[in-house]
Amino acid sequence: GLGDVYKRQVLDTGDPDVLRILGTLARHGSALYNSFGDGFEDPGRRIQHRNSSPKEYSPVEFVYDRGFPTNDATICPEGLAALESDADDCPHCPSAAELPVDVRIANPLICPFGFWSLQKIIERRDAVPPGVDVAGDQSFPLPNRRHLSPIDSVLFASSDRVTLEERDHTQQTLEALLPHAECAPSWTKWRQSLESQVPSLLLALPHHGVEGGLDYLEVGDEELPDGDRRLFRGQLIKEFVNPHRHEPGPIVLLLGCRTGAATDIGYVDMARRFQQLPISIVLGTLAKVLGQHAAPVAREIVAQLASVDDPDTDFGTIMQRVRRRMLARGYLMALCLVALGDAEWRLTPRP
Repeated sequence: GLGDVYKRQVLDTGDPDVLRILGTLARHGSALYNSFGDGFEDPGRRIQHRNSSPKEYSPVEFVYDRGFPTNDATICPEGLAALESDADDCPHCPSAAELPVDVRIANPLICPFGFWSLQKIIERRDAVPPGVDVAGDQSFPLPNRRHLSPIDSVLFASSDRVTLEERDHTQQTLEALLPHAECAPSWTKWRQSLESQVPSLLLALPHHGVEGGLDYLEVGDEELPDGDRRLFRGQLIKEFVNPHRHEPGPIVLLLGCRTGAATDIGYVDMARRFQQLPISIVLGTLAKVLGQHAAPVAREIVAQLASVDDPDTDFGTIMQRVRRRMLARGYLMALCLVALGDAEWRLTPRP
């Protein structure tokens, strides 16, 4: 089953479930790509996507430009191997512009580099209303301030639906990677911790739920009072991310089920609400994911952020690297990550 797929250290290219999922995603993504029309010109390696309607979502991350896979298509081994590098493209498969017509119609290979989430750096922002300079309180780069604070501290919280082993592993990894790592057992403790010090990174592995037509994020143990465990969208204010409006605001990693997608009842995503607060970037997920899958992805993101040694490295480049590495290691969840905010925020190496 899929549980076993996610535990493997490498993507099992012979697993029927893996082939089925990637094949289905590629076929849908091919339909999205073809919908652009024959006169479409590739926008290049960086895309800035401005969302004009909060209730609509354009899945540009899932666009697939390497042709429509056949039912028995296999995964391109050269493309899979290249995911562990920072290669610009697959060393074997032709680019979309060079793809022969017969291969575009029926391709016996599924190339990971065909997915735009792995091929391009995608920056998402809400469109700014007329007469408004900036949507919400989010931090944006300025000509004289393009770098984020060094990633040297983190506040971490998790739902108990993430296994105890994964929670402990994540906490130990954070303590090993960063000089300052704190674990908040509830949203109440989370908010209280931020009153004195706002870390450069906020990491939550929450459960997303709906009660009475209102959606919420849940962390902490089941025996805690609901007021400590659940944070409803209507309760989400700056005190939960950056009470004193330090600039630039922290990076928020919100890796729970459907934190980056609209709920079934039509409410806009929770990640977008975080984006309106004084933070720099928020990372959410587009689909339902399991906690034991989110935790390893979270650890890889923090590891990549903490290891930056080039002041010209930007967040978008890190996210592309994480998506590629984690898919190559068998974590299909990597395709579900969505970042809201300026992808060209540069990261400051730690001393």
